[in-house]
Amino acid sequence: MEHRLRTRLERELESLRLQQKQGNYQAAPVPEYNVPALMELVREKDERILALEADMTKWEQKYLEESTIRHFAMNAAATAATEK
Repeated sequence: MEHRLRTRLERELESLRLQQKQGNYQAAPVPEYNVPALMELVREKDERILALEADMTKWEQKYLEESTIRHFAMNAAATAATEK
């Protein structure tokens, strides 16, 4: 997800640079597009990405633990069934 967002923003940046070179670019006078606001937005998004990645890692670990427990339980049941 982060990679897609980065790629999209890089394409947009390249497009804006090309427009600026051609003289077609008009800077948006909208105040929310100033550098400090955008930096804050990027920081917030980075924090959200890190939190989601940590959450994903936690769930992956839980899945691996449960998968291992199921695997051992199935092996124990199969061993018990073959011994009878």
